[in-house]
Amino acid sequence: MMDERNTGQEPSRFVRDKAFISYSRSDAKYLSELHAHLKFHTRNGMINFWDDTMIKPGERWSEKITHGLQSAKVAVFLVSAEFLASDFIATRELPPLLTAAAQEGVVILSVILSPSAFKYSPLAQFQTVNVPSNPLSAMTKGQRQAVWVSVAESIKEALKLP
Repeated sequence: MMDERNTGQEPSRFVRDKAFISYSRSDAKYLSELHAHLKFHTRNGMINFWDDTMIKPGERWSEKITHGLQSAKVAVFLVSAEFLASDFIATRELPPLLTAAAQEGVVILSVILSPSAFKYSPLAQFQTVNVPSNPLSAMTKGQRQAVWVSVAESIKEALKLP
């Protein structure tokens, strides 16, 4: 799908064909676990995802994040109190992804990492991967891995071409 955005510059053209992963840096341990569960699928061309760990030194990080947001067909939110406290996430990542969900059908996948004010957030309108009363922080490693498998499957399903 091609789309255009007017940002005051020339319209950019992009395809929504990736999963965008949004997280708080304090939750990097969980991002690493998710990466492990996505690796098989990415190696086999079934999942294409982006997160800020892919920004290389010297690159314009703001442009890279904007491109990641614009190419998202799936938005994966790793939700914790730190995630909800992040002004950057609240102002730069959530609004465009929630708009894209409403207007373009971007799939929203929230993974509840730890107890937080999630039920008051704009993400609460979307079904979560795991129930907020059972966050990953309260799970065993095996239980967390089952959730990550579910996330990978959900991403893979959402990225299928129509």
